[in-house]
Amino acid sequence: MEYIRIVNWDKFQNYKKYHPPWIKVWNDLLIRYEFQNLPDTSKATLLCLWLLNSQLGNGKIPTDGKWLKKNLPIKGEIKLQPLINAEFIEITDVRGISVEHSSTRGETETEAEAEQSKEETEEKFSPPTVSQINEYCKEKNIYVNAEKFINSYGMKGWMVGKNKMKNWKMAVSNAVDWDCNRLKQPLPKPDEREKIRELEARKQKIREEWGYLREKTDEALRDLLKDKKSHVYYLAGFFIKEILQERKG
Repeated sequence: MEYIRIVNWDKFQNYKKYHPPWIKVWNDLLIRYEFQNLPDTSKATLLCLWLLNSQLGNGKIPTDGKWLKKNLPIKGEIKLQPLINAEFIEITDVRGISVEHSSTRGETETEAEAEQSKEETEEKFSPPTVSQINEYCKEKNIYVNAEKFINSYGMKGWMVGKNKMKNWKMAVSNAVDWDCNRLKQPLPKPDEREKIRELEARKQKIREEWGYLREKTDEALRDLLKDKKSHVYYLAGFFIKEILQERKG
């Protein structure tokens, strides 16, 4: 027997006892990339699973298609695979251990859908570049510190929880305004976000054009920082400080 476990349930839903009369639905759900791209039926299924999960406990909902059809007020076929792919739910065994799952019992797919799912699973993940993240943020009118994002996930081996990252765009959408959320600061205004993105893009271009500075010794770099009126200090002073800081670490 396999069961459905809601990802990050304990983080977003914390109760003193089970069977609460309500659940929490965070308003940023509407702007999350992975939720926006779910079929409407899958969105309704997810909300119903949350409600059912609050009654039974996390990891206690069976994947049996007939049981789900009986207990979820969803018309038509109940498909769990889109929710698994978007990392809203995961499938576990009776011991609560996550299992690899390409299709769920009680769930039927057309041959075309099955083939597409297989191709997406087998597609090799490639970490994004700073410019790719900045371009995506500009397209979605959001702000994420691209360097912080890459450093953070790079140190984790590009893992999301216990799973390898499949879609960096989803992760970027979830990482929107990390610093603002942690420090309880207001979100930057749209025009401020644009200025921040432009500044990050200019900095990245300078890092690429002045990359040869990495070959210089610490002493030579400190000498360049002494003349604060020089052309080098004006354009690449921040980059020199970054290099020295990296070497200290």
